[in-house]
Amino acid sequence: MKALQRCIPGRLVRRSPGKTFAGGDVRESGEARDMNRTALLERYLQAIQARDLDAILALFSPTATVSHPVFGEQSAAEFFPALLAGTASDTPTGTLLLHAEGPTSAVYFEDDWTTPDGRHFQNPIVLLFDFDPQGLTERLRVVFDTASLRGGLGA
Repeated sequence: MKALQRCIPGRLVRRSPGKTFAGGDVRESGEARDMNRTALLERYLQAIQARDLDAILALFSPTATVSHPVFGEQSAAEFFPALLAGTASDTPTGTLLLHAEGPTSAVYFEDDWTTPDGRHFQNPIVLLFDFDPQGLTERLRVVFDTASLRGGLGA
């Protein structure tokens, strides 16, 4: 893969292809402005992989919402149980990029996702996290191209 270009200010993290996020192969480039937000993003990815609903929801405010291209807009408390019920495995692969600065942070990764009935999908995903003053996620926007999902999910 070509060298990563830094196109936004703040902390940008590059992860080597071929290993899951929990594998720990994370290299930083740039200066970290907000380690707490970066740690939250990392904990979120680990909790999703572990399918740990309590750990996921602990990162969100009680009023948090999630906007998803397939599931629409829901409260985090409604969205994540439904997501986990429709997911057998969800593993970030390839390059992982984190940007954590200010009230909004972003994560980019290539997702390897399998449904409980064995349907398999791979696609790049961008997650945009908006934080409340206490540092919890107030809004999560999930962005990806749904073309690969339309046929497999009956859409």
